[in-house]
Amino acid sequence: MLDDTSNLFKSGLETLRQTIGKRIQALLKRRKRIIRLCETLPLGERRFLAVVMVEDQRFLVGGTGNSIALLARLGCIPEPAGSPIALPGETCDT
Repeated sequence: MLDDTSNLFKSGLETLRQTIGKRIQALLKRRKRIIRLCETLPLGERRFLAVVMVEDQRFLVGGTGNSIALLARLGCIPEPAGSPIALPGETCDT
């Protein structure tokens, strides 16, 4: 009886390992997007504000029904330790 339970447990662990392995492989193969829409704020009458991220930089963009404009560079993604956001003219490494 103990051997049956042990074999069933080992079989279950092997199935779980294979399933997790396949999911990890799928995640690693997934192409990372360099442009992401982080948030939008509709302003009415076909106007909006949006935060767009390109690689590790964030930008505030405004748009209407027939135009779009860069309003501000928001800087780098803040580090968990509260590192400062880059100011205009600075890069993420400064």
